[in-house]
Amino acid sequence: MIPAVLILLTLATMQAHPGDVLNITITDSAVLSVNDSCVYFPESMASTLNADAGTHEVKVGINCSAGVKEIKANGESLMLIDVQEAGSSYIVNYAAKMERQNLALQKEVKNLKLQLEKLGEKLNELKTRYEESERQKGLLEVENNLLKDQIKSLEDKLNRTQKELKEKKGTLSVLQTELQSMNEQSQIYRLATFFILSLFVGSYAALLYVSRKE
Repeated sequence: MIPAVLILLTLATMQAHPGDVLNITITDSAVLSVNDSCVYFPESMASTLNADAGTHEVKVGINCSAGVKEIKANGESLMLIDVQEAGSSYIVNYAAKMERQNLALQKEVKNLKLQLEKLGEKLNELKTRYEESERQKGLLEVENNLLKDQIKSLEDKLNRTQKELKEKKGTLSVLQTELQSMNEQSQIYRLATFFILSLFVGSYAALLYVSRKE
C-alpha cells in the first residue's frame, strides 16, 4: 500500500503567502473543500464551495499559519497549498498593498455615492414628470368627459331638430295640399261666377233688345 503522505506529495503543490489569491481549475462540477478554515473561497466566503466546471479563486487568509493546506474535490485530494511563513517585510508590503486597495475602494465608494445621488436626482425628476403627466392625464380625462357630454347634447339637439323638421315637412305638405285644393276651388268659383255673370249679361241684353223692339 502506498503511504498517504506519498500520495499527497504526488499531488500538485502550489506555494503561497498569507493574503495571496490562487486559481484552481476543475473539469466537472464538484464540492470543493479545504482542511483549514484560514483558506476559503471568495465565491462562498467559506472553506467549502459547490463549484461548477471552470476556474475558481482560493484565498489564503492573512492569519494563515505556515504549513501545507489540502484542497479536496468531492472528498478526493485535488491539490496542496504550501503556505510560507510571512516575514516582517512581507507583512509590511501586504499592509501597504491593502492600504492602496482600501484607498481605491474608498474612491470607488465615493464615486458610487455621487452616481447614486445623480440617479436619485434623475429619479426625482422622473417622478415629478410622472406626477405632472398623471395630472395632465386627469385634466385630459375631465376635458374628454366634457366633450363627450357636449357631443351627446349636440346629438340630442340634432335628433330633436330632425324630428321637428320632419314634422314641419309633414305640415308643409298638408298645407300645400290644402292650398292646391283651395286653388282648384277658387278656379271653379271663378268659372261659376263668370258663367253666372255671362247669363246675367245675356239676359239683360235680351231684355233690352225686346224692350226696344216694342
